[in-house]
This record gives sequence, C-alpha cells and structure tokens, in this order.
Amino acid sequence: MSDSRTSAWAGLAALAVAIGIGRFAFTPILPMMQDDAGLTVAGAGWLASANYAGYLAGALSAIGAQVRASTAIRVGLLVIGLSTLGMGLEQPFLSWIALRFVAGIASAWVLVFVSAWALDRLTAVGRPGLSGVVYAGVGTGIVIAGGVCAVAMEFSAGSGVAWLSLGIASVLITVAIWVLVKDEQA
Repeated sequence: MSDSRTSAWAGLAALAVAIGIGRFAFTPILPMMQDDAGLTVAGAGWLASANYAGYLAGALSAIGAQVRASTAIRVGLLVIGLSTLGMGLEQPFLSWIALRFVAGIASAWVLVFVSAWALDRLTAVGRPGLSGVVYAGVGTGIVIAGGVCAVAMEFSAGSGVAWLSLGIASVLITVAIWVLVKDEQA
C-alpha cells in the first residue's frame, strides 16, 4: 500500500477512536448505564456535558499547542483508550465526569492533529482526494461503538462490558497505527 493510502487509513482509524469512541460511544451505552448503573437523565446530562466541555477545551488548547502532530495523536489516542477503559470500572460518579472530560480533550486534540497531519501528507504527494477516507473514520467509529453496544445488549452484558470492550478496541487500534503516525513527509 502506498504511503498516501497508509496515511489515509491511519487517519481513518485514529478518527474512529477519537470521535466514534471518545466522543460518541456514550450515546449507545447510555441505556445500559441507566439500567445497570442507575444513571439518571440528569447524570447523563452531566456526563455528556463534561465530554462536550472537554472537547471545547481541547479544541481551544490545540490552537497554540507547540507539539509534534505524531505526539499529540499518539498521546490523545492513549488517553482515549485509558479513559474509556476507566469508564468500564466501578467508579464514583465524579470519576466518570473526569474521565469523560479528559476523553473530550483528547478527542479534540486527535481530530485537530490528525486533520493537519493527514491533509499535509496527502497534499504533499498530490493525493488530497484521499481526505475523504480520513474523515470516514468518524462514521466508522460510530458504527463500531454502536455495534459493540448492540452485541453487548444482545448478550445481556452491562455497560461496563461495553466500555471495557471499546477501551480495548481503542488501545488495539492505537497500537496498530502507532508506527504509521510519523511526522516526516509521505
């Protein structure tokens, strides 16, 4: 596979984790959390708001960040994986708030830095049209999160199993693309 396609697919995988799992996995997991953790509508609102606030903070902080794109992407993906795993563990509610906030920050950083990294690489090799592959990661991640939740519900697994499964998936995807996310030109 050419470097441009490799970069596009690595970008897709990173955005699947960052947006599909780090941002939107909460939506399909919510009914399970209401059922097995007794999460109220107000509690759900707080968790969603924490993630949104983290996303805003992450997007704003990425503006002036003096960090290599590969470092920001890798660290962001690891934070998403670990915070998602943390959601699957028995935690006090305030810990869940903190985990969703941190996942929001990391999700924004990965989106911003993957966009810059992938688009620069694709443009440099005359393949800017492959940017559509990168951004297909958003929908791909949402489908993965929804699919994991559907399977978990089918087998009467709880929200913890869904969070842990998505956390493991995030870490595995991160490991798989780790060496592909590098700063030199394609």
